[in-house]
Amino acid sequence: MQEQLLTAGEFAKLARTTKRTVLWYAEKGILLPCKIDDSGYRFYKPQQIIDFQSVLLMRKLGLSIAEITTMLTGGQQLQQLFERQRGLIKQQIGQLERMLSDTTRYYHNLDASGTLVLPKLKQVKSFDMYVLTKEGPYARIKDYTAEFQNMFVHLPSGSVRLTAFMRSAYLPAKAQMKIGVICEPGLQLKPGLTVNRETVPAYTALSYMHQGSTTLLSLLWQELGRYCRKQHFVLDTSLPFANVEFYRPDTSAYPDPEDSLLTELHMPVRTDKP
Repeated sequence: MQEQLLTAGEFAKLARTTKRTVLWYAEKGILLPCKIDDSGYRFYKPQQIIDFQSVLLMRKLGLSIAEITTMLTGGQQLQQLFERQRGLIKQQIGQLERMLSDTTRYYHNLDASGTLVLPKLKQVKSFDMYVLTKEGPYARIKDYTAEFQNMFVHLPSGSVRLTAFMRSAYLPAKAQMKIGVICEPGLQLKPGLTVNRETVPAYTALSYMHQGSTTLLSLLWQELGRYCRKQHFVLDTSLPFANVEFYRPDTSAYPDPEDSLLTELHMPVRTDKP
């Protein structure tokens, strides 16, 4: 049986686009008709609709017409291009889903509490931690963490890292902090190195979980402070730090490591809230 072919108009209707768009892509050498008859009519195979969809996806990724044309000139087929870009497509979908989830949650929090956060009251058991004391900008926390991790022979993959801030005030350029990790079996210092070990007593905290990039943390800390004041909580000043954030790797698969980071903010408060 002869394969059924589609005219440019029929193809456009099935692909939910316009005939003009189909012809434009053909002129660019991207979506070529499989047949042109003596009258100049262009015909397409039904499966070429999938090619058209893959082109749209690549365009949404930011690939220009010139880039797609160059790749095709090099002998690649549209299916090969799609397979090459598939990882980027999935990453962008994941980012859009994260943005949708975050935006929905922030609006919910605003409606519920008047702030971007809706923390929970959490009871934290006493724990031991290794710490490295530092003073500097928040932007250097990653550098300090890398320096601290380099002091150990090995940090287990599930290790809970943390940054404890000595003052609750917003000090982006000159913060006093302790970079640390919760003590657990398997932690081993490199020979000849000494790291302070401290015990943190049990405490109660306003706890808020954030997943993704750390760029929003300063804003979320300020919102947590606003929530604390609005709800008339009293800060607990008896601990060896004012606030602390814990970093836990997520077991979910995200293309960008930043997206997989779980950060739990703890603002210690007294339980004798009026």
